[in-house]
Amino acid sequence: YVYLPETVARKPGAQGSWRQDWSMEAGGWFGEKNYSFTYYDVQANAETAQPAPWLYQETAEAGQGTERFKQAELLYRSFVYDHYLEISEEQRALLEQVFFQGEEPAGVYTATSRIRAVLRLLATYRESPAKIPEGREFLEWFLKEGREGNAAYYATAAVLAYRAAGIPARYVEGYVLTEKQAEETDGNRVLLSTKNAHAWAEVYVDGLGFRAVEVTPGFYEEFYEADVIVAVPNEELEGAGEGAAGIQREENYPLALDEEEVSWTGGRKWSLHPLFPALLAALFLVLSVRLIRRLCLEARYRRMTAEEKLLFLYGQVTAMVGKLEPEFCPDHPLELEGGETLPFDLALYRRTVERMERLVYGRRGPQPGEIHAAEALVGQLRSALRKKRRSSH
Repeated sequence: YVYLPETVARKPGAQGSWRQDWSMEAGGWFGEKNYSFTYYDVQANAETAQPAPWLYQETAEAGQGTERFKQAELLYRSFVYDHYLEISEEQRALLEQVFFQGEEPAGVYTATSRIRAVLRLLATYRESPAKIPEGREFLEWFLKEGREGNAAYYATAAVLAYRAAGIPARYVEGYVLTEKQAEETDGNRVLLSTKNAHAWAEVYVDGLGFRAVEVTPGFYEEFYEADVIVAVPNEELEGAGEGAAGIQREENYPLALDEEEVSWTGGRKWSLHPLFPALLAALFLVLSVRLIRRLCLEARYRRMTAEEKLLFLYGQVTAMVGKLEPEFCPDHPLELEGGETLPFDLALYRRTVERMERLVYGRRGPQPGEIHAAEALVGQLRSALRKKRRSSH
């Protein structure tokens, strides 16, 4: 995994791929050992967070970027409300009784205040609490009998309580680095260990996205000023299904044909080096491995479903665009420099990105012609990469 702060703004220094919205997997054979990122140095307070007024206002000054953000946020919001309100009826009844007593909290602030107060009264914080008895349901045991827990216990109960109140929430595990801990280190290196391990809840604020909220006693009193949370979400979400509008249903693009290979014959005489056979054998091995890998990928691609093909092709697209455009950030795929000078069809690229978002977050499978269009974009990018390599030589 790639470890990132909860307040990450941009991740330009590492290649990776998002698993929906729950984690980022590192690229390469052995992951990413060194990478850089940009983050906001003030932790957002989820209880009082409010979206900017322009998000819900129709103004003449609203530009293309504003409208694109609104569309993307609405799309992701529907995904959030489908996946992050899940709770059983038995849990809902228990939580309404214990936390809210039949009253529906008016917003995140009221719900958070109630959840903190109830947990502080009901349970005692312990770094190593008693284990859940075998066969017992966690929530009922924790709230009625166990009544002691660490951050994982508190965060789990809080996430379910938010959901019972109609507020989308998710459970997160990771590490906490406070400003004080950072100041006490020597030099510019900070070592995070199990002593820094923590768990917390994140609630979704419409128009802003997920925001961390702390419910564990001893952590939330001075938590929001300048702390950094490094998050490793804990569970995989299921993929998408069907149905969103707003993009072309059919397209016809000619598939890019491979260009003729350039032949070259040197006129210089040379003598056989003693290491030449070994180098030739190594080259043959590398080419064989690449050929086998390509054949395996092609066989796997043919067996993929339409949804899997589109996600696979999108991964190829972002990897190649990153090689063509050094400033490209896969976290913000629609922010591309160059405009009309880009060596591929920018409109086709934008539609491919939008289709991927609808597939992952909009419950909409690929329509006829969309796989073909993505394959055409991959062909354009491969051709552009070949030209770039030849020009560099």
